[in-house]
Amino acid sequence: IYVWYTNKIMKTFETLTWAGKLRRFRKLAEDALRQYDVTVKECHLLSYDTNIIYRVTALNGTRYALRLANGRW
Repeated sequence: IYVWYTNKIMKTFETLTWAGKLRRFRKLAEDALRQYDVTVKECHLLSYDTNIIYRVTALNGTRYALRLANGRW
């Protein structure tokens, strides 16, 4: 099961390996962080359960938590 994404074939989330899912979450986190006026120095996965939570450290040292929630809730 595949979907087209920017001229590439992308596997559906359910068919990804754990490492593939982590890469997909990371890309989603990076896309979300671009919406804010923050220059990111580090972004680390903290939790994967009901929500995905990343610890984000800005270049100036300020720390944030980024929560990615299921859009169907």
